[in-house]
Amino acid sequence: MITLRVDGAAWRAHQRRVVAATPGLVPVAKGGGYGFGLATLAAEAQALGVGTLAVGTASEVRYVRGAFAGDVVVLQPWRPDDRDAVALLGDERIVHTVSRVSDLAAVAGSGERPRVLLEVLTSMRRFGIAADTFADVAPHLASVELAGWTLHLPMPAATRGNAAEAERLARAALAVRQAPVWLSHVTSADYDRLRASLFAETRKRV
Repeated sequence: MITLRVDGAAWRAHQRRVVAATPGLVPVAKGGGYGFGLATLAAEAQALGVGTLAVGTASEVRYVRGAFAGDVVVLQPWRPDDRDAVALLGDERIVHTVSRVSDLAAVAGSGERPRVLLEVLTSMRRFGIAADTFADVAPHLASVELAGWTLHLPMPAATRGNAAEAERLARAALAVRQAPVWLSHVTSADYDRLRASLFAETRKRV
């Protein structure tokens, strides 16, 4: 067994510095909470005063909501066969990631007017709505609360920077509907440049 001991004061001081330097920061706690546990990280996020926390799956929401009073984003895309995700549609604190137009239609037809993030397909090619089909989401937006467009980008080290891709896709999305742009895996410098160039509210998942 390996035991890791963390200098709590230094760790929390570092967290505060990162939050202060990153407007719109959204901390991520998923899986096993990176060894700390989801409830512990939720409590740390609460102490930092951030308004939003991201978790990996709908089933993880139950582990953080008691320790965190703000909004909770579910990063795994919503699917109609995920009973936990479906059950959360009426919860005003939950923001659902939606990566397919068919799922957006289902969510919009739920009668709950849920809060959604529309996942944009990037060169990661994991999941998301392709730029050439962005117009297909428009008919469904009246029945949801659009929390933003979200881009899960390749790691910067693997691509020698991904700001150009982020800006191109974000502008295409914003041309369909103005909404906050949520980003992951962008450097601090690129995030600052995107915040200045997109003329939209930005959030960064860390």
